[in-house]
Amino acid sequence: MTPPTLDEKLARLEEETRFLSGGYQRNPLFQEIVALGDAAVPRLLQRLAEETNESFIASGLECTWSPWLLFQLLRTILGDRGPVIAEADRLDPILRLWLDWAREHGCV
Repeated sequence: MTPPTLDEKLARLEEETRFLSGGYQRNPLFQEIVALGDAAVPRLLQRLAEETNESFIASGLECTWSPWLLFQLLRTILGDRGPVIAEADRLDPILRLWLDWAREHGCV
């Protein structure tokens, strides 16, 4: 049996934490993804870019997945190496900062 891929782990993590507003870090899948370290970062950023776009940001629509989960994974893995986020309570500016950072670092 082959081990689950990052995308499979992420899908399970999203399903298991769908109704949580936080506390992702306590989930064993979260820890498994974090343990992948920098190797997981490009795919997490690609996932963020794939599932969001300018029209999504402009629409203000609710999404079926949690960008907050992706942000938390990225922040946990990268620490201070990620973008500086001053306004941490609104989705659109945080999303823009991460996507800009991803473009600057050649991840998307």
